Amino acid sequence: MNFLIPLLNQSEPLHKPQFGKGHHLQHAFNACALASLGTRAPGGTSGGGEECIHQALSEYNRALRATQTALRDPKQSTEDSVLAAVLLLGMFENITAKQPSGGALGSHIAGAVQIVVARGQKQLKTRTGLQLFIAVRTQLVTLPAFPLSLPVLLLTSRTDNPNSHHLDAPTNGRGLVDLPLSHL
Repeated sequence: MNFLIPLLNQSEPLHKPQFGKGHHLQHAFNACALASLGTRAPGGTSGGGEECIHQALSEYNRALRATQTALRDPKQSTEDSVLAAVLLLGMFENITAKQPSGGALGSHIAGAVQIVVARGQKQLKTRTGLQLFIAVRTQLVTLPAFPLSLPVLLLTSRTDNPNSHHLDAPTNGRGLVDLPLSHL
């Protein structure tokens, strides 16, 4: 997650208009930080951590609203900060889960995959874009409950890079490749 600090430094301060540039990322970061503190405080969520968890949920809700707003904007929806916020929203779900189920986390990862696909091959040309791509791909591989219909882009694409090593696998008609874990 080396991409977080540079992206956070690019975002506008939270005291500016409610959903300014990067607010989605700042709120998602705050939610994860507060949730992490709340679950580790003496007494956990029933002791000193209860207030942290309450504040974390408030930040999470702000992050969700701000991220949804950013996703509705065609220009903003594929920005690095939006993808990073979606990954952090998934992390929040992981931190606060009572039992590991992957449900809510999986929906955030599915959203991250859609953003990665919309960003196309150009995201691999910047350091931050590549780091975000790797983070999403890692989540896909490590989340056991996630269905393994991977966008061809997450494997590699022949169309944008004829020299890439492409896994010859048939698509399922939606631009996705169904693979068993052994192929990853």
